[in-house]
Amino acid sequence: MWKSHENLVKLRKISQDEKPVLTVESGKTLEFEMPDFSGGAITRKSKAADIEALEFSKGYALAGPIWVVGAEPGDLVEVELLGFEHHGWGYTAIFPEVEQFNLADYPEERFEPFIVFWDVQDDVAVWKKFNVHVPLHPFLGVVATAPFLTGAFNPLPPRESGGNLDCKHLTTGSKLYLPVHADGARLFLGDPHLAMGDGEVYSSAIEAPLKVKVRVHVRKDLKDLDPPAFVVRRARVQDVFDGGYIGFMGVARTLDEATDIAARKAMGYFCKKLGMTPAEAAILLGVALDLTISEIPDLPMKVVSGLVPLSFFPGVSFP
Repeated sequence: MWKSHENLVKLRKISQDEKPVLTVESGKTLEFEMPDFSGGAITRKSKAADIEALEFSKGYALAGPIWVVGAEPGDLVEVELLGFEHHGWGYTAIFPEVEQFNLADYPEERFEPFIVFWDVQDDVAVWKKFNVHVPLHPFLGVVATAPFLTGAFNPLPPRESGGNLDCKHLTTGSKLYLPVHADGARLFLGDPHLAMGDGEVYSSAIEAPLKVKVRVHVRKDLKDLDPPAFVVRRARVQDVFDGGYIGFMGVARTLDEATDIAARKAMGYFCKKLGMTPAEAAILLGVALDLTISEIPDLPMKVVSGLVPLSFFPGVSFP
């Protein structure tokens, strides 16, 4: 078991050229303290100006590269997520340096830097201003092996070797499979989250420092599995919330356009329903809106639905 310290987790990019910071045998468990993606630059006292000052071009705070003994090109690395422990808080922010999906074509609507803090109470993240209660499903946003190409690559955007996958299903009990392109695999881990809407449609997840526990295996027997891929042996995260959903449907010729319509409907609704500003609604939707493809075969149109659990809003009446 290994507990990280400052020289092992730092702002870095993903590369097969960097010297490994740790060597681990297949089947071993790693346990470490992982700061948020900023490496601790954002604290509970941070303001919007601190968000604006972040430089994403420097990379993310990552543990790695981790040399996995016996991993060779053509193998898969299995990363089993064993558990997470929070520190009582998290934040969601709008980052000006990151392209905001639904606002990319509408520069006049782009938001200024903005940050909201969440308190964690009994494994629920609470946004006190609007009494929003989001159950925790902690996970790592970044898991990657070294890419096929030499050079240093920012985790954002993700690649077929991993990176900023931001898959909310990679929580406790799940197994992620990544390709090995270089000897030792050179595994990178980081970007812990407390919760996120499936698709992270606006803004960010609930970012937070977490204590992380994982187990790593070299898999030479899974030649039929095309990575990245994952296995979860329990109900989907979305299926465990009681109280039902409200859904917003987007119908358009492309999935991007349909997503945009669904998200804008949701934003307008919560601005009116809860008295939110558009920026506050964007914060909410990044954490609470689960995107799903409802229909694609009836050409030329596509249907995307955005689902928000009603249980996140105690005391609020819905249709």
